[in-house]
Amino acid sequence: MGNLVDDSAMPVIQDNMVFSLQRAGGGSVYWSHLQQSCVDDPKINLSIIERPDALANASRKYMNLDGVSVLPQPNCHLRIDEIRKIPVRESVPTLFHSSFFRFGVGDNCINITTVHDFICKRQYSGFVKHFSFWQIKRAVAHSDALIVISESTKKDLLAFIPNASRLPIEVIPQGYGSEFSYKGRASREKRAVFIGARGVAYKNFRAAAEAVSLTDGITLCVIGAPLTDAESSMLDSMLHGRYESYVYPTSEEICDIFNSSIALLYLSEYEGFGIPPLEAMASGLPVIAINTSSIPEVVGDAGILLETCDSVQVARELNGLLASQSYFNDVVLRGIEQASKFSWERTAELTKQYYRYIWEGHK
Repeated sequence: MGNLVDDSAMPVIQDNMVFSLQRAGGGSVYWSHLQQSCVDDPKINLSIIERPDALANASRKYMNLDGVSVLPQPNCHLRIDEIRKIPVRESVPTLFHSSFFRFGVGDNCINITTVHDFICKRQYSGFVKHFSFWQIKRAVAHSDALIVISESTKKDLLAFIPNASRLPIEVIPQGYGSEFSYKGRASREKRAVFIGARGVAYKNFRAAAEAVSLTDGITLCVIGAPLTDAESSMLDSMLHGRYESYVYPTSEEICDIFNSSIALLYLSEYEGFGIPPLEAMASGLPVIAINTSSIPEVVGDAGILLETCDSVQVARELNGLLASQSYFNDVVLRGIEQASKFSWERTAELTKQYYRYIWEGHK
C-alpha cells in the first residue's frame, strides 16, 4: 500500500506502457520494482498512466497500487499510442518517466528516459531495426535527462546518438530478486543450464547444445518457452536423452535448478545488462559467458569469460568445473560476492535519487 504523501513530495508521472507490450520480461521486472518503490515512498507524489491490458502482465498482477492516482488510457489495437506524446498539464514541475520511449509535453514537464540497449542497431535489420531506433532517438531528443543500465549501453548511446551528450546521463545497473539465493547444496547434477530466448542467432543456443554434446554425460537444461519442433529435432540429434525442458518455471523453481546444476551457459553476443547471470551467481551457479557488451560489468572477475563463442572451449570449461571441486567452489563463492553488489532495492534508490537531482535542477 502506498504511504501518505508528504506535502513537499516530488510529483512524478510514470507511464506503464511496458506492461501492455509484454506479458513478462526483464523490462517489466525492472519497471515493477522501480514503481513499487516509488509507490511506497512518501517523498514522491506518484501518478500512473496505463491501459487496461497492463493488468495481464505477470509483474503488474502482483503490484499494490492502492492510493495511487491511475490515469487510464484506452487500449489501442493499432498501438499508435506507443509512439504518441502524452499531454502533461501540471501547474508545478513534474517528472515524466515512460517505460517505453514515450514522452510528456507541457510547460512543466520534465522528461526522463531509460535506454536499456541498442539491440535494434546491433542485431536487427529492415523495418524493425529502423522503427525501433527511431523510437529511441525520438524519445532521447525530447528528454531532459537519461538513464542507462550499463556503461556498455552508455557507450552505444553516445556512438549512435551523439547529441545525447548534451543531456545528463546516469548509469544505474539493474538487479535481481531476493528469491534467488544460494542453498549451500554440496552435491550437483551433471547439468548445464540455458535460459532465455532461443530463436535469435546472437543468443547462441545451438552453440550451447554443441558444447554440452562434447562433454561426457552432461545434460542440457533448457528454461523458457516450449521447445519448437526444430529445436527438439536438433537436440535429439546432438543430445539424445541428455536434455530437459522446463517451460516458464517460477523464480523459485529456477533458483532450485541453479542450485543443483554446474553452470549457466550465457553465450549471448550482446546484452544491455543481463539479469540471468546475476540470478545464477546469487544462487551459487557458475556462469560461462562471452566477454562482450555489458557482460563483464555484470559478472566481473567472478564469471568464466570467453573471447569468442567456441563450443570446444565452452565444453572445456564445463569439464574443468567438474574436474576440480576446489575450483568449482571458488567460482561459486566469487559469484555470490559479485551478485551481492546488485539488487532491485539499490536500482530503485539510485533512480529516485536521480529523479530528485533532476527535479531540483528544474524547480
